[in-house]
Amino acid sequence: MYSYRRLAAFCIALTSLLSPAIATAALTMAASSTEARVREYFWDLPVMAAIAKCESEFTQYEASGNVLQGGYKGRMMGVYQIAPLHLPDAAMLGLDLETVEGNMAFARHLYEMSGTRPWEASRWCWQKLPEATAVVSHDTKIAMIQKQIDAIKLALTLMQ
Repeated sequence: MYSYRRLAAFCIALTSLLSPAIATAALTMAASSTEARVREYFWDLPVMAAIAKCESEFTQYEASGNVLQGGYKGRMMGVYQIAPLHLPDAAMLGLDLETVEGNMAFARHLYEMSGTRPWEASRWCWQKLPEATAVVSHDTKIAMIQKQIDAIKLALTLMQ
């Protein structure tokens, strides 16, 4: 019986020691997954990957599972650190800024409306990154659009 108690105590101690490491590893995996999603979503606007790197290190969620909050007064949210003043506009567009997809979609909307101006405060960081000045060639754009068309065709075929 005594050895089971010692084993249980050892397991509890080991778990408490490893928990931060496990949480950090999970966060790193989530960030790299989010980074891949950001880079794929913004294949046509490489500067948006640079902005996400500087704004949040490609992080949508904290280790606790809550949406990343930071920036001015700790109220900006998610990968693109969207200000709360945009919540009504995001809602009107049917976007949930607390999801990676909603945060990216609203960031694209902001970019289409104002360019990189919404992220001017972090320009000092992202303007130095290679993505900030990368240009997607015309041929690459056509190839990527064709890939999207093919995916839509396949989806429509599967729906029939």
